[in-house]
Amino acid sequence: MIADNELIKAKILVVEDDECVRNFTTRALQKSGYNVFQAANVNEVDLLLNTEKLEPDLMITDVILPKINGNTLAAQIKQKFPGVGIIFFSGYSLNYLVENGTLDLGVNFIQKPFTVINLIDKVKNILHEN
Repeated sequence: MIADNELIKAKILVVEDDECVRNFTTRALQKSGYNVFQAANVNEVDLLLNTEKLEPDLMITDVILPKINGNTLAAQIKQKFPGVGIIFFSGYSLNYLVENGTLDLGVNFIQKPFTVINLIDKVKNILHEN
């Protein structure tokens, strides 16, 4: 669990192939004081983790990504960093993603489009839990 005064020091990795959504999410988190890193694909994630030695406190990932789905990416990140929080986001509804087997019920999820307030509230809650 991260204390209130530690929240803004949290390192957040945003993984989203849509540049507009990735930049919007990154700016919203940065304006709230978070230390944000962004990646458009799994290759950029690997670069951040292995070359830059990023150890994220939270990863926010799109569910549908090139070469890999967000759930598989999240499992890989959790294996390397067991304490990392994960938030999925998608233009598809959570019900749809659960029904087709892409995500499990009960995951942390934000449906696109989302508001900055919803994003920041979800981020704070997950960081407090972890």
